[in-house]
Amino acid sequence: MTIRAYVAECLALAGVEAAVRICGAEGEPLIACEAVFFQRGNARYLGLEYVPNIIYFANGSLDYIFKNYSLDPDVSPRPITVTLPDRSYVYDMRAGKYLGHTATFKTAIKPGQGHVFALLPYKVKSLELSCQGCATKRDDANDGTSAADRPRFQAAVRTRASHPELHCFRVDVFDPEGREVREYGQNVLARGGKATFTIPFALSDAPGEWRVRLTDVASGISAVETLEFGRINAKIPALSWDIR
Repeated sequence: MTIRAYVAECLALAGVEAAVRICGAEGEPLIACEAVFFQRGNARYLGLEYVPNIIYFANGSLDYIFKNYSLDPDVSPRPITVTLPDRSYVYDMRAGKYLGHTATFKTAIKPGQGHVFALLPYKVKSLELSCQGCATKRDDANDGTSAADRPRFQAAVRTRASHPELHCFRVDVFDPEGREVREYGQNVLARGGKATFTIPFALSDAPGEWRVRLTDVASGISAVETLEFGRINAKIPALSWDIR
């Protein structure tokens, strides 16, 4: 009996069971795959990282490493089956893909790459995004640079539950040429599935139609809102110098 099997048997006798089971394509337990759970309210998140042959580095002997560890290891994705303790609405957060309402799902895991899954108590139906002040074009009187003039966005996640859990929204902003303006990007926490935010546009921003994309980090569902800026005719006050 291996040490791993012995420890597993001792834990089973004590009534301790794994929170998640991860098996390979043939149904064999996947060794060297770390699983981490995080829970907030009724929403859970599962992180997986597969690091094969890590035992060689932990051994500490360079001679042992060179004899037993391939310097060109196979890092291709490996098909796995994940079994959860109960059914959840499962989302692959990095792929932005819905995997179903299930306690068992199949995916592929790549060595050395983190994988994160959202296990929600409901299915995300849609994401709503609206803007207060987006319909008014920027002009000399309302340049959009002060806190009072900035467009104010309202965002909400729509689910089959009456009280959504805490969500995180990713905000990405694109100029009239379709280029992402990374300095305006932000993450917004949505308590109860709702949030408001502003974007600090500048006088130097190009006139035209701007696009704001909102993405629910857990499910990958997104929504888009547009706003249009007119050209600013900024008046620079004359400066006078009195040199004596």
